Amino acid sequence: MRTLILVAIVTMTTNPILAEDDIPWWKREKIRFMWGCWGLAGTDKNTRWEGRDVPREVFRNVALSGGTVFTDTWYYKAAHARLTKEFGMKYFAPAHLSHLAWLSGGRTWINKKGEEDRVSSGPKNPIKCPLDQAIYEHWLVGAGKMEGIREGIIDGIHVDWEATEGRTCYCDDCFTNFVDRQGMNESVPEKTKRFDWLKDRDHLKAYEQSFHQQRVEMFTRIRDKLRAIRPNLLFSSYNVLQPHLVDFLQAMHTAELPFLVLDARHYQNDDRQPWWESYSPRLKQEDYLYIAGGWTNALFASQPSQVSAARWIYETSINEDGCWLWFEHELTNDNLRAYAAADRDIKAVQAKVGKYLFHGTRDLNFVTAVEWSGRPELEKAIVHRTYHLGNQHLVHVNNIDTEWPLRVRVRFTRLSADKRWTVQDPMGNLFYSQDDKSAMWPSTQLKEGVVVAMEPRSDLFLLISPVDEDLAIDPSHLI
Repeated sequence: MRTLILVAIVTMTTNPILAEDDIPWWKREKIRFMWGCWGLAGTDKNTRWEGRDVPREVFRNVALSGGTVFTDTWYYKAAHARLTKEFGMKYFAPAHLSHLAWLSGGRTWINKKGEEDRVSSGPKNPIKCPLDQAIYEHWLVGAGKMEGIREGIIDGIHVDWEATEGRTCYCDDCFTNFVDRQGMNESVPEKTKRFDWLKDRDHLKAYEQSFHQQRVEMFTRIRDKLRAIRPNLLFSSYNVLQPHLVDFLQAMHTAELPFLVLDARHYQNDDRQPWWESYSPRLKQEDYLYIAGGWTNALFASQPSQVSAARWIYETSINEDGCWLWFEHELTNDNLRAYAAADRDIKAVQAKVGKYLFHGTRDLNFVTAVEWSGRPELEKAIVHRTYHLGNQHLVHVNNIDTEWPLRVRVRFTRLSADKRWTVQDPMGNLFYSQDDKSAMWPSTQLKEGVVVAMEPRSDLFLLISPVDEDLAIDPSHLI
């Protein structure tokens, strides 16, 4: 299926593009975040699959199929990290919340009833206090991970929060710290009376705010300590937008080293595979890396789907910062062929318009796209993004309908009125023309729009640039 992209050009402040060596790796290519049950490919059947070593050829095949980040499933393995590096990928070490309860020592979480609470599955160990920095730090980078960070073979820490974590804690340390911060000259009540004590004094909201602020401070201290050792260490997670996890998200994210948010919104099957229904606009405004997610079971024939796996990997990667597909089976050659097919299309787009996608400023409202037939349901099938770079704009238009080809009038209503423009298909190096003679367009006519035809589930790129004089374009390069 042909890929289409729209680019528009308007006078704006030039965005500086750094030298290649200074560009962070996540701004050089779209991220294919490879995370799943890797141990199923291991050959040592005497070991549970979670602890098996993954064969070398798996790393090779994943890299050749377009994988950019390899994330271990259950345990950090230095051998896996080194193989990941050998084949040019980035390595993220796992940290599972369920492993936190396995650690000995540390303070115990006290709930609002003044009682200890325990994990709901696995070993019935007490839940740790969410403000115990020593135990959380050990959980995140223990079991050899600190050595891997120092060695430089770990590029990121990926946190799986699928287990029980304490919420607001009323242990001695947490409660006393609140009283001290508030400057209260009062004795601390016993555990079973602390919640009511706060409620009676109208301090519940202040206690909650103080607790979350301390969580942000705790994780920030851990982040700074780790980045003092590995300055470009990143963090990632999915389901991290839950209210009690936002503390971790905010602490581990900076503008220079953004947090990778894996959106699990698309994990449950919808046969349209609607990546456009997402938190992307909100998260991109705050400079997070947004990785659209899903489940291989839905895209590799176990359930009905209106779109192929290769198409979905391509669409999510090009429209966002990358994609991830959780898999619970050994990746087969057919799975990897889908990744490879998507990788070819992704690389082709990156080669032509990558500088706009990676360095441009994204705008969801720059153009007006009008579907030709006027059918309301098809009007919703047009999804577009614009990337402003210097005095140019790249508008990427998607037809997300899987059944209907569309004709779309793309109107450029915000172009400077005193300039003339060219409208280019950058993928084919072709220029749109009104009369088969000139590639020049006055802004008044671009406000009326350029009409493009789109196949079902396809996308289109057009590049619009200001020009001072007529261009001598070979007629064979005019549309």
